[in-house]
This record gives sequence, structure tokens and C-alpha cells, in this order.
Amino acid sequence: MKEKMVRFLKNYKKAFIPAKNYPDQKSAAVSEAVNKKIAEVNCRRIVAISPVLLVLYMVNAILIIMHRNAEYFTASLIVSGILVVFTIFTDVLICWIMFFNKIDNTKEMWKFKLIYRLFWPIWFVCMAILSCIHMENGHIGIYLVVACLILNLLPLHNLKEFLVNLILSILVIMLVALSDSIDGFLVSTKMEIACFTAMQILGYLAQRMQLMLWMSREYLYMEAFVDPLTELLNRRGGNAVLAEEMRELPEGAEVGVIMFDIDYFKKYNDTFGHEAGDGCLRMVGQTIRETLQQRTKLLIRHGGEEFAAILFDTNETELKEWAEKLRMAVYEKRLEAPVKDVADYVTVSIGTSMKKLMCENLRYEELLIEADVALYEAKKGGRNRVAFAGK
Repeated sequence: MKEKMVRFLKNYKKAFIPAKNYPDQKSAAVSEAVNKKIAEVNCRRIVAISPVLLVLYMVNAILIIMHRNAEYFTASLIVSGILVVFTIFTDVLICWIMFFNKIDNTKEMWKFKLIYRLFWPIWFVCMAILSCIHMENGHIGIYLVVACLILNLLPLHNLKEFLVNLILSILVIMLVALSDSIDGFLVSTKMEIACFTAMQILGYLAQRMQLMLWMSREYLYMEAFVDPLTELLNRRGGNAVLAEEMRELPEGAEVGVIMFDIDYFKKYNDTFGHEAGDGCLRMVGQTIRETLQQRTKLLIRHGGEEFAAILFDTNETELKEWAEKLRMAVYEKRLEAPVKDVADYVTVSIGTSMKKLMCENLRYEELLIEADVALYEAKKGGRNRVAFAGK
């Protein structure tokens, strides 16, 4: 039992070492993926909690009207108005980035981090001002304690953020206690602070456990679905992501298929060695991500030197344009070619096709049949070119 507990604690600690301290590249990628998820979840939670925040603002407005004070009435209304506008604006901004601009969320994570790291402190400061106004008018400071709870329990904090928010919240509760008790702290007030601190620590530990589960899931995902050499999806991953994407598409929707392989790759290995061949595959994988990652999640290493990409919401003209961009992007990496008959640098031959999604259990391999024929035509026509199925 003791050995199991020690092993668990070691693994628990290991799960939250910063990415820069990981010796293994895959572990760093797992940590980065989880950090991106934290940023997205924190922004989603702002949108989800907004109705509750708006109700708080409404309660505050009612209290202001019921206990109108000429000295603070205008200030209270201004701060309340700022909170309403700020919350709605943040919601609209998050929804735009997340759902409407058709940009891959992985490219927007820095915006998500910036949004939630600005939103909660500004929100807390405004709530503190309102609560201080209520206390100046002789009312209880529980309003601010609720704000402390929301601030500490709702966003997913790292350790530094948690400690800063905890200290700030305790100081605020002490301010409330001092305003309610002129003679100093009562025993009940001390107990309230102790219970509040314990609640925050338990909430933080629960968050850590949640993140550990995310780390485990992300690691298993990368093990099962991601090709370790190119960091693209493997066949299993391609089918899993296709099934996920198809749930949101109408039956009969058309998708664009790009299939390609590296020209004379076997000769590349024979000429420069297998280590250089792995470098070539990594270069192509990186080029695919740079060129198409904002356009689709389905970027797949089909096997060996063969790759595939599935593009949704596209047409024949756009598909050809993306395929041509990809062909040029690989060529412009200027990696020396083993055979100079086609070009001085490594090139790819590309086959493309448009395909209808006719059944729910469609596998991505079934989408490649026509594109594979087009790929053969591209090779037959001299390589380093794009061919469209049936053309």
C-alpha cells in the first residue's frame, strides 16, 4: 500500500512539472496541449457564468435603488454599468473567436489567456468597489465574499494565480470583518476565514486532479492517434477525428480530399540515409501543419511517405488552390532532392478529389480512393504536380 501511495504521489507531481522542465518532447507537447485547454475552458466558463454575474449586477442595482445614498449613488451606477458592458463585451469577444471566425482555436490560445487573465481581476476590482460602497452604507459585506468564492473556484488557476487570488480574497474578508466589528476580530470571524481558506485549498486540489486527468487523456490521445515522427494524425486518429467532424455535417455534404507522397522517397533514403529520410518526413509534416492547420484538423500521415488531408466546406477551385499551395510550400523548403530529373529540391505529387459523405460510419480511407487514382496520374504525368480526379 505504501509503495502504491509513493508511486501515485510521484506521478501526481510529475504531471504538473512545467513544460520547459520536461526532458521528453512528447511530455512537453502534452503539457502544452493541456495549457491550451485550460485557456479555452476558462473562457468558456466566463460565458457560462455570465448569466449568474448579470443576476448579481441586477441584485446590486436593486440594493442601490433601495438604499439610495447621494454620495455614492452615481458611482455605484457607473461601476455597475461598466460591469454589465464589460461582461457582455467579453462574452461576445470569446464567442466570436471560438465559434464564428473559422480560425483554428489552437492559434487563438494566447488571446484566450489574455482575455481570462484580464477579465477576472478587473471584474473582482469592480465588485470590491461596489461592496465597499455597500459597507460604507452600513450593509453586510457578504456580497464581496461571494465574489471571492467565484474568483477562486471558477477559473482554473496555476499555483501562482491561486496564491495571489487567495491572499487577495483573505485580505478582502478581513476588511469586511473589520468594518463589521469595530473592536477587532471575533472568534466567529476567524473561523470564517479558516473555513474559507480550507475551501479554497480543497477547490484548488480538486482542480489539480482534474488537470491530471486531462494530462493522462492527452498523453493517451497522442500515443494512440498521433504519429510520433511527424506529429500528424495516424490512421486511427484520422478515423476518430473524421467521426467527430461528421457529427456536425449534414448527410451528403461534400468534402475535399488531398492525397500526396514525396517524390523518389526510397531513393532519398538510399542516397542520404534513413536518419535524413526521417528529417525529410518531419519537414513535410511541419509544412502540412503550417499550410493547412488553420483549414482542417484532418492532417494524416497515411503511411510511409504518403499523407492525406480532408477539407470540409470547400469546392473544387479552392481545393486545387490549397493543393497547389502545399506543393509549392514543400518545394520552397529547398531540401536537396536525390534525383534531379524533376527538380533540384524535394517535391511532392498530389492527387485531389471531391467526395460526398454518404454514411455515418465512413472511414477516411474510403474517401481516398479517387484521390489515390489522381495521385497516380500526377506521378504518371511527371511528378511535382497536382491532379484532380476525373480531369
